[in-house]
Amino acid sequence: MDDILVYELVPQSPAPSPPALTSLPLPLQVYTRDPRSVISWGSVDATEPAPTGPAPSSLDSSPAAPLPAGAPEPALTSTTPLSLDSSPAGSLSSDLDVPTALRKGQRSCATYPMSDHISYAGVSSSLQAFISQLDSISISRFLSEAISSLGWGRAMVEEMEALVANQIWDLVSLPPGKWVIDYKWVYVVEVHPDGFVARLKARLVAKGYAQVYSLDYRETFSPVAKMVSVRLLISLAASSGWPLHQFDIKNAFFHGDLQEEVYMKQPSGFVAQGESGHVCWLKKSLHGLKQSPRAWFGRFSSVVLEFGLQRLAKDHSVFYDHSDARCLFLVVYVDDIVITGSDDTQITALKAFLQQQFHTKDIGSLRYFLGIEVARCQREIFLPQLKYALDLLYDTRMLGTKPNNTPMLPGMQLIPEEGDAYSDPDRYRHVVGRLNYWAITQPDIAFL
Repeated sequence: MDDILVYELVPQSPAPSPPALTSLPLPLQVYTRDPRSVISWGSVDATEPAPTGPAPSSLDSSPAAPLPAGAPEPALTSTTPLSLDSSPAGSLSSDLDVPTALRKGQRSCATYPMSDHISYAGVSSSLQAFISQLDSISISRFLSEAISSLGWGRAMVEEMEALVANQIWDLVSLPPGKWVIDYKWVYVVEVHPDGFVARLKARLVAKGYAQVYSLDYRETFSPVAKMVSVRLLISLAASSGWPLHQFDIKNAFFHGDLQEEVYMKQPSGFVAQGESGHVCWLKKSLHGLKQSPRAWFGRFSSVVLEFGLQRLAKDHSVFYDHSDARCLFLVVYVDDIVITGSDDTQITALKAFLQQQFHTKDIGSLRYFLGIEVARCQREIFLPQLKYALDLLYDTRMLGTKPNNTPMLPGMQLIPEEGDAYSDPDRYRHVVGRLNYWAITQPDIAFL
């Protein structure tokens, strides 16, 4: 093992002139620790030349000042070379051979890092893989960023191919007196039950808020699953030991026909060759249109009722079949479907029947539904919402802030006429809406 290299003190010598700088930048080099021979005070080995310059300093590279006249020699306890192998702390030699970044470990610039408050010690390996996969994927926020990304770009191409294959629109010139609505892209991450990413899904969504009533839409009401119904279904599955199956309908809205005349712009980056001046005349429903959910749900509910299920009176998006021998429940939220019940044979038959009517995809056991994480262990089901909370803290730039049990002054009264108005009220409403959705599965923050 390397020993400490001891330099003898010599009078100051002129510093050598620095070498001339080259115009080209030097390549990146990696330095390693070379073995050093032992040089002790007063007994320099004849085969090893003694250093003629001053000892280098770790903080100052300037030459060392000469010793004043009559100054005593530095006292040494022993002339025996010091070996790091004999240190009381054990073998430190291996630490010196390790790169500095690894010896010092990972450092954080945050004053209050999240690692001090989040622990995965009691989490299974499969759930750890699932959480890490969700956190490792960043969803694109801009069209240019998504197109340049390999994964999201491929997902957009698949969406356009599906739109063309299902003949969603015809390219025509905009008729006089008609107007065209805009569009946007929405990106979704689908995850396998084992924790790995199933696929990246991109959706072309029409900006339906620009539609005008009685001109390009009329009836729009379509029931969606209430979060109370979703929680109740999960609670029944946990208490009864029923399985929770999740699957979705691929391109669900494509099954609904439009009765109104709707025109949309061609998506940027996917304009048909030679059709740059034309618009999309929508023939079938598309995500974002006001009437699309109604058209799709009407088609789906008719298929489920044909199978023999009944619609729940209090929540029309919940279908059931209950008898003394078996129970079967189905809840649908747009195109995301969860099935649970006591009879596995009936569940398999329902899946096969829906596969005949639509292009379904069996995701497996319920793990991630409407932004809610589902972790199951024996007869208990947890809804941790970890990714949702971290994304909210990241978007509000509060990941490294100091935690507090009550993030508001106790006893504070808010008066409408007092205080300064927010500079960005839309962002404030957006954050409040996300907190309200988070409170669905975290009741302890419902009144913050």
